[in-house]
Amino acid sequence: MAFDRSKSTADKANTVDAKNQLDVSNYISFINKDGCGVRIMYAGNSITRHGVNESIGWPNDFGMAASSIDKDYVHILSKRVLEKDENAAFCIAQCAAWERAFWDDAVYDKFFVAKNFAPDILIYRLGENVLLEDFNAHDFKEGIRHLLKYLTSENPDAKIIFTTNFWIKEPVDNALIEVAAEYGKKAHDLGLLGENPEMKAIGLFEHSGVAAHPGDKGMEAIADAIWEELKDMI
Repeated sequence: MAFDRSKSTADKANTVDAKNQLDVSNYISFINKDGCGVRIMYAGNSITRHGVNESIGWPNDFGMAASSIDKDYVHILSKRVLEKDENAAFCIAQCAAWERAFWDDAVYDKFFVAKNFAPDILIYRLGENVLLEDFNAHDFKEGIRHLLKYLTSENPDAKIIFTTNFWIKEPVDNALIEVAAEYGKKAHDLGLLGENPEMKAIGLFEHSGVAAHPGDKGMEAIADAIWEELKDMI
């Protein structure tokens, strides 16, 4: 039987607040910043990087809820890329603030440093924090187009990799899939991962929202999905 995305309630597991996931001065970080090889940007949210928040039992500053920094999907992928191009440079753009204000031009000021990175490859890994009332009130597809144009404005020829949400939110996913098609791409579907408890960090964190994030298996599965496309771009 085919999987019916419309019946999923996985997005309800996302109870980690999209606000203040990182200090306002710390939205952008780098790996091998001065590398002269391929330049890769990760545009994501807490799954990509979440700063320390003891109030929810998250003591780390990397992709929630990996067990260590080398186990989150960003660092798994970066390691694989560096094995093919030791001079590769990476920018991690934490864009959860955009998810909650995708219609507001003022939010882009937070990502100016990322824009100047001028990526050759942009990995778009966003959507879980978009509220349905905001989605219904504003043009989310235009918001995606605007963000992509902004982040690649210093290199309009940048290649883009898309994924759907880890926690399925059907309208948001469908809009993302449609924008990916405009770029001639197929979004890598992560929805089944979010439906599988084995892909989460359940039992490892007391806070239900943290525990619902991808654990080590989930992070590796996200990396594997993206790597299928990324490996041929290096």
